[in-house]
Amino acid sequence: MQGSIGLSLLRFGSPTRGLAARATRSAAIIFVTVMTFALTACATSGSAPTEKDGVYTVWAQYGSMSGSWEHATTDALAQARRVCADKGLTYAFLSEQRSGVWGWTPQRSTILFRCEKGIAQIVSTSWAECNEQMAHTAELDPIRSNVELSRAWDAPPPFVIAANTAYPTRLEREAIAKWASMRDACLAHQRAVTSRVPPGATPMQATFIQEDWAFLDEVQGKVSALIVALYQGKVTYGEFAQKRYEFGRDGAAAEREFRQATLIADQQRAIEAQQLAQQRFQNTLAVWSTYLQAVNSRPPQIHVEQNVTIH
Repeated sequence: MQGSIGLSLLRFGSPTRGLAARATRSAAIIFVTVMTFALTACATSGSAPTEKDGVYTVWAQYGSMSGSWEHATTDALAQARRVCADKGLTYAFLSEQRSGVWGWTPQRSTILFRCEKGIAQIVSTSWAECNEQMAHTAELDPIRSNVELSRAWDAPPPFVIAANTAYPTRLEREAIAKWASMRDACLAHQRAVTSRVPPGATPMQATFIQEDWAFLDEVQGKVSALIVALYQGKVTYGEFAQKRYEFGRDGAAAEREFRQATLIADQQRAIEAQQLAQQRFQNTLAVWSTYLQAVNSRPPQIHVEQNVTIH
């Protein structure tokens, strides 16, 4: 019996010693696993932006315990926006690629994007070109001292223009018609630009952009109707200037209220505040429409030019 026991021990070794070896191997495996997880869980890094054919690439990565893909995406997007902002351009999202295995390798977010002129920049450049063209159009000379051909939409008119009680002469009416046609062409280009949805915009962002530009579009439409009234001799230069200013002032105020509503953290409250701003603006538009209807019912005041002959 003792011989068989000795033979068994000799063949297989001590049970205690075998258990200790297996425990050591298990502990080593666990240690390597834990260290690997800890390193991948805490690792954070990012890349310098690269560019090819106008498409930029940036990436950021986080370990599982440090935020994983969510933090990686946030950091990569922030870096992409900084790249475009440093160039004075607007960030345009193209795509995102995610890689990595949770708990084993860092989770990486790779963002592809372009840096483009934003809608506001394009519109501003377009209007600058229109204003430059108007400044060098001789056909507009007869009305330059009576009308601000270009202006900030919420700035009050100069006193000399606001106090002008004259109606347009025949020659001035021709200049007004030329100005109106040039302005309409500029507005058509503006609407073509503002109707575009930037690449990567969410449905909510696209809706906000369209609704935000609607304020300016409404103001410009009412000013166009006012220009017609001026051409027809139904308002003086002074009344035209004052009402044009009021339209722009009220439109700018409504747009600011709408934009401030988007800064509210609670989404439901933000939507309600935006709707309230839009409703108030609709009320303002109704007042403007009533005024323009009253103007249209006025008889035209034809400026009579007299030729004086000196003997």
